[in-house]
Amino acid sequence: MIGYSSYSQNTYKVDSLISLINKASEDSNKVNLYYSLSRQYDVFKSKENIEWNLTALNLAKKINFERGIKRHYVDIIRFLFQRAVYDLAIAYYHDYENYLIENNFKDELFASYNMYGNLLCRQKKYKEALKYYHIAKGYQLSKNNYPGYANVLNNLSILSIDIGELDSALIYSSTALSIYKKTNAQAPLANSILGIAEIYLKKSDLKNAESKVFESIDIYQAIGEKHGLSNCNFVLGQIYLETGRYNEAISVTKNSLIVAQELHFPETERDCLQNLAKLYHLMHNDAEAYNYHVLYKKSSDSLATETLRGKMIEMEVKYDISKKEGQLKEQKTEIESKNKQRNYLLIIAVVILILLFISFSAYNQKKKANKVIFEQKKLVEEKQQEVMDSIRYAKRIQESLLPKEKYMQKVINRLKGL
Repeated sequence: MIGYSSYSQNTYKVDSLISLINKASEDSNKVNLYYSLSRQYDVFKSKENIEWNLTALNLAKKINFERGIKRHYVDIIRFLFQRAVYDLAIAYYHDYENYLIENNFKDELFASYNMYGNLLCRQKKYKEALKYYHIAKGYQLSKNNYPGYANVLNNLSILSIDIGELDSALIYSSTALSIYKKTNAQAPLANSILGIAEIYLKKSDLKNAESKVFESIDIYQAIGEKHGLSNCNFVLGQIYLETGRYNEAISVTKNSLIVAQELHFPETERDCLQNLAKLYHLMHNDAEAYNYHVLYKKSSDSLATETLRGKMIEMEVKYDISKKEGQLKEQKTEIESKNKQRNYLLIIAVVILILLFISFSAYNQKKKANKVIFEQKKLVEEKQQEVMDSIRYAKRIQESLLPKEKYMQKVINRLKGL
């Protein structure tokens, strides 16, 4: 069956984990911190356990942290199963199943069918449960995972008891028992033996039933398993009831009730109260019978309330997470707006710098061009001066070589007189 351990809250550790979470980046380490934090809260006394698990699941999905997604889906389903919120547990299972199918996680998918079978059994959907148990059984056998195979066989035995197929139940439990003996798995071994005791009880073989219960008790006591001892005492109480040993039945049933209340197993608690009411009635102690009947009704109502409360908690948590996500979106929008403004200013600054660069380059080009023109003008003027100097020089030479105009006129006049 699906199990879940209870944890007492350690305030110092909780504060320390919350401090680390507040400083952590949104990565797999933060998901693991959320997981550690969820484990600090009692499954039945607060909603924080499922709150932190849901928060961790959402973050794991956001960063695509596969191991975290798988782990937190399973933890949430276990939490809801333990609190008997089966319809919601099934809804989360289907989400988990879809995730495994979409990502082609075949091993996890086939292994999960055993868990799904348990959920269906609790809703008395035995035909569907049987189908999924057989798929899980075939998968575990194909992988040579014999402890996993034996676990499915035990669940098939429970289903067979529920539908009255006691011979099939005995075969399943006996096969599982032989596997656990080989693997030396003590808790599953004790559970299988207790399952066989229940089958003998149903078959009215009370001697063998009692013998098997005590065999299971010896193992559970050796490993200190309280929950298992509670179940043993409950079955033993039923055996004593059937054999008319009412005082002994009351004693062991009360022992079972104390542990069930301590570990907060509501269904076991309800069944113990019902049996005690019946036992006191058989002993003609009507006052005690009435008291336990009132407690039984209260426990039954509490189970129904617990189921509703589980749904309300899940809705509250989803609302809280949605609210946080909304706040994060607002913050993100504000940051994006500021980033856009910054980017616009940056673009304007870049454009101004480009214009300044172009202007400065143009100024330098013009300055260089003016310098070239000035140099060229200077060169032309120098050349022009050289030409003028040459012309003046040539003129002086010419004037020095040619006779003067007056002299030439006298010569001309003389020639005319001849």
